[in-house]
Amino acid sequence: PLPLRTELVEDLPALEALAPAWRALLGRDRFFVGPDWVLLRFRHAPSGQRPFAVVVRDAAGTLVGLLPLARRGRRVTVCGAGAGADHVDVVAHPDEAPAVAEAVLDALVASRTRVHLEHLAEDGALRYAIRARRWRRLPYGEVAATVAPYVEAKRTFDAYLGKFRAKQRGNLRRQARAFRADPAAAIRRVTDPADVPAGIDALLALHAKRFEGREGSTSFAGEEVRRFHRELATVLCRRGDLALTFLTVDGRDVAVH
Repeated sequence: PLPLRTELVEDLPALEALAPAWRALLGRDRFFVGPDWVLLRFRHAPSGQRPFAVVVRDAAGTLVGLLPLARRGRRVTVCGAGAGADHVDVVAHPDEAPAVAEAVLDALVASRTRVHLEHLAEDGALRYAIRARRWRRLPYGEVAATVAPYVEAKRTFDAYLGKFRAKQRGNLRRQARAFRADPAAAIRRVTDPADVPAGIDALLALHAKRFEGREGSTSFAGEEVRRFHRELATVLCRRGDLALTFLTVDGRDVAVH
């Protein structure tokens, strides 16, 4: 095993200084534990919340992994868990992730904080390490809300349809043809950063409608959370990393991805 040492970083400027090495470890995967999400989220953090990152280095002092969390008082949670964070795991090279996850858990226990982990990646090193130890010292449980499952995205619509039965495939193809043939229907893509805030507001409005008449509430409640997502989406759009697509009928937004 790697000789690893850990430190706790609870200062935003210190966490910002790690961003280049952090981003290099992350690649383009695990967005919700990357610096783009985490650092901006802390700039919009609820009152009293501050960073609580477990940073893992090798014997030479090189960053080999980290887990960004959030702290309020003595309680530590996933950063942005109430604002949409998902598929949370340690940031590390895949070969080193198991050792990094073990080091992170040791540091969390030693910190004597109340740790609540949720929205963990189903196939992540952190979830595996927790389950392998069968610890009861971390307030973590395998319930639906704590694990983020996934499905593999297919490259084409026909490949996606392949997982359905013949009757379902036929129905979906007919519905898709009907939409394309409807003169009132259109697809709209947001590509101008100036249009992003209005696009995000429309997305959030449609998302909120899913909860009308149902128990529970949307993760996007509150103006501060909305401001965060508008700014984040604008940053991503300027960089060419945002795909915001609407289906419209008679000029009215009916679906958004």
